[in-house]
Amino acid sequence: MTKVLKKKKKGYTVSLEIEISPETINTALDATFKKLSKSAKVPGFRKGKVPRNIFEKHYGKGVLIQEGLSDAVNLSYGEAIRDLDLQVVDYPKNVEIGEYAEDKPVKFTCEVDVKPDVKLGKYKGLKVSRDPAEATDEQIKQNIEQLQENFAEFTESEEKSETDDMVTLAIKAEQDGDAIEQWTKDAMTIKLGLKNFGDDFDNEIEGLKLNDEKSFNITFPEDYAKTEVAGKEVSFEVKVTEVRKKALPELNDAFAEKVSNGQIRTYAELKEDMVKRLNEQAEKNSEEKFRGDLIELAAEDAKVEIPASMVESEIDADVRQYEQQITRSGGNLEQYLGLIGQSPEQFRDQLRENAEKRVRAELVLTAIVEKEKVQVSDDDIKAEIKTLLPSADTDEKIEEEMKKINVDGFRQMLKQRKAVDVLIDNAKVAKK
Repeated sequence: MTKVLKKKKKGYTVSLEIEISPETINTALDATFKKLSKSAKVPGFRKGKVPRNIFEKHYGKGVLIQEGLSDAVNLSYGEAIRDLDLQVVDYPKNVEIGEYAEDKPVKFTCEVDVKPDVKLGKYKGLKVSRDPAEATDEQIKQNIEQLQENFAEFTESEEKSETDDMVTLAIKAEQDGDAIEQWTKDAMTIKLGLKNFGDDFDNEIEGLKLNDEKSFNITFPEDYAKTEVAGKEVSFEVKVTEVRKKALPELNDAFAEKVSNGQIRTYAELKEDMVKRLNEQAEKNSEEKFRGDLIELAAEDAKVEIPASMVESEIDADVRQYEQQITRSGGNLEQYLGLIGQSPEQFRDQLRENAEKRVRAELVLTAIVEKEKVQVSDDDIKAEIKTLLPSADTDEKIEEEMKKINVDGFRQMLKQRKAVDVLIDNAKVAKK
């Protein structure tokens, strides 16, 4: 049996003093003995068959007490958290365990961060503007131009190179007389205008033509991504081995057939389809921004002291997402940080502001859910699953899908969505 002797809350930190019963401790010690005895090596006994008194004589009772008492503390802490209905957001800290005495209770103290109290500000009658839910002429034009770029063809030329040309170079790069292997290549192709090596490099190459040779020095800025040359002077020797000029395709029916793999026959139909998709995306973007702006306004007007542990956990999740994306591309986070010239600490600091905003928004939406007594039924959850997974078209299939998800977390997500609906229903909206 677990007994909470003291509970004191200051801000979002709760201090606890908990007493563990002798029965709980003895149960934990018994479980520890059974676990350890399976691998215990005592002469004359098979593994798992060592009597308790022989085990304690051979290894000492302290081995059982150390691990068993730790298990008892974890168990009692969990019971206390459930009994007190504390919404903890991090592992306990400053844990201090009292002395063990046989068949006596043991006390321990700890501190734990819980979800902070939120004092809601104004969240009804918020004034917000809403973006148009259709694509602009400029967006349509840019999309067509990008499509042309995607299908541009490059042909060899003996004319001088210029922006947008593909130029292949034989490069020799040195810094203080030492070759920079990553940049010293027999054939390296760059697209003028992308500035892979910076403005100065592109400026030196532009105007060169096939078989031209040139030597030049460039001093790279202190904040250059490739840290090995940041703030240093690099000597280059280059020879142009190929120049290819870009030719954009004509906007005609043949172009429409090519870019659609024969699914669309005329340029007019292609443009109509493009405008339709851009309008759908514009409507989606408008809705997302509208909801996001309302959440941000409600969050800004609320008062809440956010535990640092919640922000750090959110940053951890962001870092893991970056790692997964980079791994899928065949790299790793360390290489990526090297390319952008950041330390892991600088990278985390860069993510901190948005992480804190998301934590604040979630806490405020949860507070609105509680104040407005927002409810989400099992039928609501089933309907959402059916929307997300049209293949779940029977009650049996929906029940199967519900077994695969965290229903409580899913329910909370839907509650927060309904909380945003409360903001929308009470907002004062102006169209841009």
